[in-house]
Amino acid sequence: MNVALIERAEEAIRRFGLLGGGESLLVGVSGGQDSIALFDVLRQLAPTMRLQLAVAHVHHGLRGGEADQDERLVRRLAEAADVPFRCRRLDVPAVARAAGRSFEEAGRQARYEFFELVRQELGADAVALGHTASDRAETLLMNLLRGAGPDGLGGIPPKRGCIVRPLILATRQETLAHCRKEGLEFRVDRTNLEPHHLRNKVRLELLPLLEREYVRGAAEHITRAAELAHDEAQLLQELAAKTLKETTAESGPGCIRLDINALKVLPEALLRRTLREAIRVTSGDVRDLRYNHVRDLVRLIKQGRTGARVVLPGAVVVERGYDEVTIGWSRAQPPPVGEVSVTLPVPGQVALVRLRIRVRGDVRDVEGEAVAGGKWQATLDAGAAGDALVVRNWRPGDRFRPLGLGGEKKLQDFFVDAKVPRAERSRVAIVARRDGRIIWIVGHRLDDRAKVSPATRRVLVLTASRR
Repeated sequence: MNVALIERAEEAIRRFGLLGGGESLLVGVSGGQDSIALFDVLRQLAPTMRLQLAVAHVHHGLRGGEADQDERLVRRLAEAADVPFRCRRLDVPAVARAAGRSFEEAGRQARYEFFELVRQELGADAVALGHTASDRAETLLMNLLRGAGPDGLGGIPPKRGCIVRPLILATRQETLAHCRKEGLEFRVDRTNLEPHHLRNKVRLELLPLLEREYVRGAAEHITRAAELAHDEAQLLQELAAKTLKETTAESGPGCIRLDINALKVLPEALLRRTLREAIRVTSGDVRDLRYNHVRDLVRLIKQGRTGARVVLPGAVVVERGYDEVTIGWSRAQPPPVGEVSVTLPVPGQVALVRLRIRVRGDVRDVEGEAVAGGKWQATLDAGAAGDALVVRNWRPGDRFRPLGLGGEKKLQDFFVDAKVPRAERSRVAIVARRDGRIIWIVGHRLDDRAKVSPATRRVLVLTASRR
């Protein structure tokens, strides 16, 4: 057993609060040395930490037969350890073309979506990934070259949502040493050895140059800087979230209105961060938000005229009113959405990336009648709703019984009556029973058959929020 790598993982788990013991973990394993070492470390820690493991692998549809061999290796690894194995095959070039993104970014997003779906399917507490301190140093340098702010300089965080990275304090040399010492088979992706992409150039050329010609231990120093930047960015983020709450006049999925006078007096660093958080809350995604976009928003707040607007990536429009600024999707060109469907555990929550919404379900006992708690919260009869729920978007032919209508209605006709623009209908989240019966059109109407009555003793509370 390579004690050094085990100790690195245990230190990261303690320092960053990655695990408390007794968790069910889905481990993302590509077949490379880092992810193979991660799985082996977690397998060795499992008895003492009472961990339950499962393995997920993504075949990206690249590198032909080599990728097939990667999949076979990871499958054998899971079978030998007698843990659940899930694999997804993707056509990353097609996904990238459809999304207008690079192969790397399209593959990354598809991996994370798959991991989250499998995590929910298996009921796992977290997804463990094999990113190392070396990855974190490379990411900081890449982001620095691109002009990143505090978030980017934090590099890869040890923990984000359900993602944990137990090897974040270990180097790539240490994972390699672990694999060799333990006799672990791993795959080498030859494309990582070609200095064509920025990350490979940083890994193969820039970091070795810094180590050789400038500062011995440069990677370690850069990693320490990333950790400090991450901690301070977290503090600023918490302050921005608090400020956003204090300056919000009205909000709902897809739209938020902020008090301009309250924004104007903020220090510019906090104003930038608060506006960025408002975009994230509204659209669910700030990956394409650049410095110039935020700069234009600051100018709109401080100097813009009433009616002035800024159009952001992802069809998000920011418009200045007399004393408020409105942030929301452009109805003329919302981003495209295909079919979306995710199982909702109760109690529990799901995040639908493409719908940019999060839905939570909780059951509680009540006495007498209970009522819904606002536009984005619904209270239903738990028995009528059932215990197997799905959150999805609209399908042609969908029908339900709107609360108070007294009859059945096509969802398409309901959208027309509710004045939901045609381009936005596929983005409306729907909660349905596993048998297909709709129980809530999120933000709009309950189904009459799931309503709470005086005879109800247990209620299902559904809450939607922008992710």
